[in-house]
Amino acid sequence: ARILATAGQRFLGRTGGFLVFEQASTNGTVPFAVLDAGTGRTLIRDTTAEAGIDTFAVADGTLRLGFQRGVQGACSIPKHGAACWARIARDGPLPPAVAALPAPVKACAGSYRAGKAPKDTPSIVSFPVQLTGTAPPTVEAGGPVRCAPTP
Repeated sequence: ARILATAGQRFLGRTGGFLVFEQASTNGTVPFAVLDAGTGRTLIRDTTAEAGIDTFAVADGTLRLGFQRGVQGACSIPKHGAACWARIARDGPLPPAVAALPAPVKACAGSYRAGKAPKDTPSIVSFPVQLTGTAPPTVEAGGPVRCAPTP
């Protein structure tokens, strides 16, 4: 028997020798972890947008995950534009291909209007990610970048 460090998390599923757990969150992003089912060791920690994990599979013993990575910003893209995007790129786990994209000012403005959020509410950005492997995983990411105000 193995004791898993999963307090406060819920079990999402298993494929091959991998287990996925997610943690409850109130900031609009959802932390998750992938554990080795045999050892209980945490292999990957990341954060999804509210949509969660799209694909979770093992092919030839290699883990493949697809999801919308959610990144909580400390600033508002509608209010501070490119300066906020640069700060999120610097502080958050944005792969270089995503960080090089233009600031999603129009997407953010539309999302804030639709949600009737104040313009100074910190932004959450999300973008599609494919992880392959575990030590460390290969990350493929790109656009489009979505945006939402922090709930």
